[in-house]
Formats: sequence, C-alpha cells, structure tokens
Amino acid sequence: MKYLLFMSLSGSTMVGVCMLLRFLFRDKMSARLQYLLARAAVLYYLIPLPFVKKLYESIAGYILPENKVTASQVSLIWSGYLVRANGKTYINGYLKAQLVVVVLWLLISFLWLIFELHDYLKTRKKVLSYSDKVITKEGAAFLERLKNRYGLKRNITVYQENTGVGTVTFGLLQPVILCDQRMGSSEAELVLCHELIHIKRWDILWQMLRQLAFLLHWWNPVMWILYRDFERVCEWSCDEAAVQGRTKDEKKMYMRLLIMESTKEKYGSHTRLQWGISFENANSARKLEKRMENVMKMKNWNKTIAGIVTVTLVLVNSLTAFAYNEAVHEDCEADVSREQIDRKLEGNGWQFIPDEINEKELDGFTSYVTESGRIEYDVQFTDEDGNICQVQEETSAVTYANCNHTYVSGRVNKHIPKSGGSCVVEEYYAQRCSKCGSVVMGDRINEITFAVCPH
Repeated sequence: MKYLLFMSLSGSTMVGVCMLLRFLFRDKMSARLQYLLARAAVLYYLIPLPFVKKLYESIAGYILPENKVTASQVSLIWSGYLVRANGKTYINGYLKAQLVVVVLWLLISFLWLIFELHDYLKTRKKVLSYSDKVITKEGAAFLERLKNRYGLKRNITVYQENTGVGTVTFGLLQPVILCDQRMGSSEAELVLCHELIHIKRWDILWQMLRQLAFLLHWWNPVMWILYRDFERVCEWSCDEAAVQGRTKDEKKMYMRLLIMESTKEKYGSHTRLQWGISFENANSARKLEKRMENVMKMKNWNKTIAGIVTVTLVLVNSLTAFAYNEAVHEDCEADVSREQIDRKLEGNGWQFIPDEINEKELDGFTSYVTESGRIEYDVQFTDEDGNICQVQEETSAVTYANCNHTYVSGRVNKHIPKSGGSCVVEEYYAQRCSKCGSVVMGDRINEITFAVCPH
C-alpha cells in the first residue's frame, strides 16, 4: 500500500507544480509545455520510485563525505514489520490492515476496469461499422502526402463518414481516422493534420495511461483534476502544433471547423466515441471559446527550453522518494516457536545501536544497551539509577509470602545467544522487590539484534 500511496503523493506533487506554473505564467506558458508536464504527472502516478531513493543514496555516497552512523529508533506500531521464519512470512497488524485496504482498493479498480473494457469494445464495434467507407485512391494519395509532412511511417486507415460523429481517431498500433470532410479539401487538410499529430505523439497511448492512473488512484481528488484537465491540454497543444506557421485566414478556418464539429457532436444522431480522440472535445461554449483564444494567441514554444524545464521538474519531484520508508524485516533461524514470533510482531519498537557509538551520543534514548559492560547476566534488572543485579529464575514461595515488598522501578534485559555468534537482547518494563528480589514483569519495550555478540 505504501508504494501506491507514494506514487499518489509523487503524482499529486507534480500536478500541484503544473498548476502553480500555469497560474504564474498563464499568459506565457504554452499548452504544449503543459501537456509535457501532464504526461510526466501521469508517469509519476504509475511508476513507483523507491528504487530512485537507493540510486540517489549511492550517488550521494560518492559525492558527499561519509556520514557518521548514529543510533536510531524505529516505532513498529505504525511501521510495516515482517518476520521470516520456519519457511513462512509473518506480518504485524499494521501490514495486515494495509493488505485489507489494498485488496478493497484494487477490487474497486478491477470492477472499474471491466466497465472501461466494455466501453472500449462498444467503441471498437462502432468504428468497424464504417469499414465499408474506405477513401478513394486520390484520398489515399492525399493522406500519404500529409503523413510524409509529419514523418509518419505507420499504417493509418481513413474512413469517410457523413453521419455526424465528427472527426475521431481510434486505435493504438493501427490507427483509424473517421473523417467527415471531403478528402483533398482545405478543411480535410486541417483536421487530418490535427489527427496525425495525435498519432505521431502517441496520444492514444497517453490517454490509456491516464485512464490506468485514474483506475489506480480514483480516490485521490488531485487525480480527478488531472484526469479532467489532461484531455484539454492534449487538444490545445495539438491545436498549437497544427496551426504553427499558418496564416491568419487558415487559423480562422480552423476555428470555424471547431465550431462546426462542436455543432455536429451536440446535435448529431450518434453519441461520442469514448475511446477515441476527437477533433473537437469542448463540451461547453465557454471551453470552446477558450480553445479558440488559444489558437489565435499563440504562445512562445521552444523545444529545448521546454525539455530543460520538464527534466528539471521531474528530477526535483523525484526527491519525494526520500519520503518512502521500507518495512522492517527480520530473518529468523529455523524452529522458532509461534509464541516467539508473536512476541516479535507485537513489539513496540526497535533500536539500532552501532558498535562504535558511545554512551554520550545515546542521550535522549529512553532505553539502550551498549556493546559491552551493560549486560552482566543473561537475565538482569537495571533500576533507574543504573544499578544492575541478576534476576533469579524463581523466588521461593515462602520467601515471597513472608516479605513486605518494597518495589523499585526499572527494566529487565534478557540476553539470548544465537548460533553463528549473534545474539538478541529483549527489554521489558519491570519492578523488583529490594528485599526478596522478586521481579514483576511489565510490557515488552523493544528488541535489539546484534549480528556479532559483544557481551
């Protein structure tokens, strides 16, 4: 679950940066740059980045001086903790809760995916219904000239239709264009250039990735913002590329086509194709007006600057990888009892104490065991003043019954040697009678594992 949450955090951060830049440079920022950043945000929603954290740490190890290793404490209550023992893997309650949430999360995503696949098949069937309306040889030659203009070598099919659906592109590997303009006309040249730019940029693929990101992060309100805005910046950026270098009259003709296509979509006898990229996608007069303003007020576009801005923002945003913390795990030797495993999983925390650290550097730790001098007995009691005494395995019942107990608060440490030279020290809250030596055990505090036993 942490991977999905981290992906959602990274994608949402990128969307926030895009929105901020758009607000600050709304009169200068082209739709093509917005589209580049929107695609980067989609990738952040889909690609987990914990591996980037390890890469950055490796790079920092070469560049920066070696940092001194310090003691650290890890709470297991709100951290993932798993134990591998007896050929199985056991997880704590925090990971179990995450697992339940992930199952429900992915179940909803799967059901939504089934709905989308059903819609895709309906769209495919609709497109194939025009397969008998293939363009003429003259139309095919006209299409080839336009393909050569954009350096397209892919197999592209154009069907001529006049039923009010409008101009739409469908299909990823073998795109199909439904065109209701007369092939060879200026109008057909403009709308086909628009659709060929979509094909050249693999916009159908990016629409699918956007849909996949939405299926995974449907609960995130920022994802809804990106989902609704993505198609807008896609179409606007395609408009900018299609009218780049054209005359004012050609731009006016382009806008008239936008209005005509909008009218067809609104009053046509067929519903819009959901899995295609249409020439006109504004579903309101206000959005259409804004799109036309974007066509007439072309903003500066420089591929080099846009590339530098995008790469810089992508690298900076990838630093969110440091927010990810891996689950704590422990590999136990064979023949570990389930009771021991449960005690580990129910622990409150771990402390990691490097061998070279001194006691002064451990100030602020509520409890610690150093590598030497602190463990004098396999089971010992340490009072609040630091006095250590051995804990007897059991106290005589007569002695215990006749004693007027005076308890002193402290902690009990259990030293457990392991094969291979390692050891484990378990620590508990406890009270000890200063008269008879009986010990009342309290909650388990933590567990410290030493790869090489220093005691």
